[in-house]
Amino acid sequence: MTVRHDQLVQLLAKFFRNVGAVVHVEPRIFDTNRLRPDLDILFADQHILVDVTVVHPASPSRTSRVELAAATAAEAVKTRQYSEMASLNSAKLLAFAVESYGAFGKQAAELVQILRRAADRTLMLTSMSGDYAIQALAVALQKGNCHVIRAGAIAARAAEIAQ
Repeated sequence: MTVRHDQLVQLLAKFFRNVGAVVHVEPRIFDTNRLRPDLDILFADQHILVDVTVVHPASPSRTSRVELAAATAAEAVKTRQYSEMASLNSAKLLAFAVESYGAFGKQAAELVQILRRAADRTLMLTSMSGDYAIQALAVALQKGNCHVIRAGAIAARAAEIAQ
């Protein structure tokens, strides 16, 4: 699951760098609590903090059948976790919450719109035209899902052999 998350983080960083933003990716230190969001994005006129999360809407802990309920709940958790830091840095905080089936949360969609506007301002007509960013992020998410499924299958087989 970490690979899936990190692929999305790196892809977002690449897209924002391509449209002229300065992007800092927070390093991952295992077995520690994260104190900062995944991405710190700086434009000349805007400062955005982004934390990426992937949630599974059909997991047993999810009881709501409302569309995007899992992504909305994840956005709320990230907002509580990092809102103080964002206000101290005069930054806008956005949780890039996507559901494992492919749905983008409201704040994730807002971040994609910011990316599109930045691409329009810089006249990036090649790699950022149309829905390329959304398509690339969706493909990265599904590739990550394949990694999660494969790792689960390997672990299940190893547990069977150990019995």
